[in-house]
Amino acid sequence: MKALLGLVLTSIVLLTGCSLFGEDDDKKAKSESHQKKEQKDKDKTKKEAQSTEENQTDKASTETVATQKYDVNNVTDRAMLEAIIYGNYTEIEKIAAYKSAVANGVIPQGNVMEGPAAKAYESSLRIERGEERSIYEQHTDTTEDVNAEINAATTKDELINALRKKYNGGLSSGELQTKNAIEQGYYDGDDAEAVYKEIQQREADIAAGKYDHYRK
Repeated sequence: MKALLGLVLTSIVLLTGCSLFGEDDDKKAKSESHQKKEQKDKDKTKKEAQSTEENQTDKASTETVATQKYDVNNVTDRAMLEAIIYGNYTEIEKIAAYKSAVANGVIPQGNVMEGPAAKAYESSLRIERGEERSIYEQHTDTTEDVNAEINAATTKDELINALRKKYNGGLSSGELQTKNAIEQGYYDGDDAEAVYKEIQQREADIAAGKYDHYRK
């Protein structure tokens, strides 16, 4: 009887011990699972924070490029010129940028004397590629002398005659661009009507043959 009682007690102790060990293992497993979940959540939060920071950086960079303004009166490379001509600038600014690029040797002078700056730029590219001949090539030898006449002019008539000589009896590029600016509504000045009438009168004089002796 004592032996049987001892056996029963031993079994109870063993079962209790196994139960305790089982509970410890279960608690340990749950703890490890919880720690892994916390680490996973931390990693996810970290990645989201990094992604947000990168997006903000990219957005800031894009906004910087989009809002960058160039000096239209000092264009020194083609990328700058294209950014202005095809960007959010006024037509007056685009024309100024084009003239600056020509003056700085970035591109050759185009043959387009009126219309948007983009058209003049495209003409310059065609000349550069050899697809179009510059109307200024034939004036290479005389340009310096004609420019000297223009600069030396002391009266309006002398200036107009010098311009007609330089441009083969026709309107100058400046006159054509001014006329186009007035017609398109982006002329910057209060004397648009008076200037336009004067250019029209000059056109009439040209049409009447007043400057035919300058034609080549």
